Amino acid sequence: MLTDRYGYELSTRSSAAAEHWVDGADRFLAADGGSLEAFERAIAMDGDFALAHAGRARVLALRGAGTEARSEATRAVTLASGATSRERSHVEVIHNVAYGDSAGALARIHAHVKLYPRDAFALQPATNVFGLIGLSGRPDREREVFDLLASLAGDYGDDWWYVGTLGFWHTELGRIDDGLRLNRQSLEANPRNGNAVHGLAHAWYEAGDDDAGIDFLELFLARYPRDGALHCHLSWHLALFALRGGNAELMWTVFTDGIKPGASTTAPPLNTATDSVALLWHAQLFGYSVNPSQWADARAFIGEHFPAPANGFLEVHRAIACAMAGDSSAVDSIVKGMRDADATGRFPWGTVMPDAIEGMAAFARGDDPRAIELLLPRIDEYVRIGGSHAQRDLFQHTLVAAYLRDGRLDEAQNIAQRTPWRVDRGAHALIVHHAKGEQGSDPAF
Repeated sequence: MLTDRYGYELSTRSSAAAEHWVDGADRFLAADGGSLEAFERAIAMDGDFALAHAGRARVLALRGAGTEARSEATRAVTLASGATSRERSHVEVIHNVAYGDSAGALARIHAHVKLYPRDAFALQPATNVFGLIGLSGRPDREREVFDLLASLAGDYGDDWWYVGTLGFWHTELGRIDDGLRLNRQSLEANPRNGNAVHGLAHAWYEAGDDDAGIDFLELFLARYPRDGALHCHLSWHLALFALRGGNAELMWTVFTDGIKPGASTTAPPLNTATDSVALLWHAQLFGYSVNPSQWADARAFIGEHFPAPANGFLEVHRAIACAMAGDSSAVDSIVKGMRDADATGRFPWGTVMPDAIEGMAAFARGDDPRAIELLLPRIDEYVRIGGSHAQRDLFQHTLVAAYLRDGRLDEAQNIAQRTPWRVDRGAHALIVHHAKGEQGSDPAF
């Protein structure tokens, strides 16, 4: 009987197909390069191997190839009819994910892990920051993911994927030392685990250790495959560390090489869209001019890859790109759609989303009192928008900058210090930058 790394049976007679599937699954769980090719090698060895088709569907969906991903997921379900009950349940999870049925996929995962708790590949869609829970709009989503993972501690032990993923959520909940320890443990067990590097980047970000982040990420990215799922996003972390430390040359170099639209054809479109918008906005917060063409490129990329409204986190960034590209009517349409959907109970992110968009737009046109009026009351609800603390700093740092431009230094400092366990180097850097009073020291909006 052929099994995967977690001891579950694989319904293939080809040992080579099984080995390639295990390799592809590990590469995917590590956000390493080569996962798609590994699944395709498994299919070449056994075209009827359902899990290999499901794995290929998962990678394609992440890369934005939705039509092909759905076709492959459907094929996996058909092929799984003669497989084990575990594999049938596994491919149904991936099928739901590929077809965008978030509620159905999450319900299946909860049922699946009760029977097959160590099926990490099927569990993974519920555990990442852009996952089924991470983008749910629920205010307790961070705790929800952590509790799900913590309940499986006895099943996974010191498995490298598990401890690294758990470490990330420790950090997001304020336990930075635990996050560092677990992600270092994960990386030691699998030095190719890009997710563990991502976890370390978040821990260093929250601790305010920009030097550690820059030193490590520069070395890691130099050898990290361009098709690794986190290449764009780890580049964003490096650029943000550089920006906070005043190294604009490094920031722009990294943006051009690994973040901006067109820099990578294999990066998840969601990362390219949100990371490019967030970095351009932060650059302007720090007084750097952004060419209007860069905003136009960001807006065009989002429109091409997400022609229809998507999750709330993406839609906020779409609205920012439209605002900065000068399309106020598109911003108004996005906000109206959100408010209309919320009024009828069809918008899980609530009013924090349209309020945040209008607050950011007000800041961009120089109306700081209005920006503060919209952003401040919702500051404890930004978690519903999605993303990590580092990503939601887009809104908190804009609020700090609005206070600074409005001459309210004390209030800006209060925001910068509002979370005791965080060292908000970005907010403090904005305050210092503003205090210098030099030309270009204020936001370039």
